[in-house]
Amino acid sequence: METKRKRNWHGLRYHRLYAIWCDIKERCDNPNNKNYFDYGGRGININDQWKYDFKSFYDYVTKLPDYNKRGMTLDRKNNNEGYEPNNLRWVDRVIQRHNSRCCNSSGFVGIQLDDRWKTSRYQAKIKIDGKYISLGSRGTLIEAVKLRHQFIIENNLKGGHLVNMKKEQFQIASGHNPPKQEG
Repeated sequence: METKRKRNWHGLRYHRLYAIWCDIKERCDNPNNKNYFDYGGRGININDQWKYDFKSFYDYVTKLPDYNKRGMTLDRKNNNEGYEPNNLRWVDRVIQRHNSRCCNSSGFVGIQLDDRWKTSRYQAKIKIDGKYISLGSRGTLIEAVKLRHQFIIENNLKGGHLVNMKKEQFQIASGHNPPKQEG
């Protein structure tokens, strides 16, 4: 006669994904976790099935492109959404860093959403000689993009600072053409 409930043993307790899964659950569900404020405190959660079933989480993330590629980390495509199917991907650390809230919450280089205040504002900044310069904040994304663009024009900066922004994306947001890059 069996008195204990049978455990669903997956044999993956020492796999690196098991530690990642545990960390995700801690950040999302434990108010005592040092990172809870940036995850669970913002409403970021883990898919209900994955929360209680590591093997289900494992099966999903190991089938994503670039899973076994060296140097890749698990990333949420949209940082305002949780650990859910279709919101996870494997990327290198550079892409992950640019996708974090502290670096890029707007989708535009040098513009980030600053939601610490009662009314959200977009902060414009630019990197010159290895140092970031704050250009100010604006109430809309388009105004912040225009502010940054104007600074580039007024200071005769090369368009290299716009490398990560697609030309069409810039034109739609700002109504201007990006500065011409010199040869």
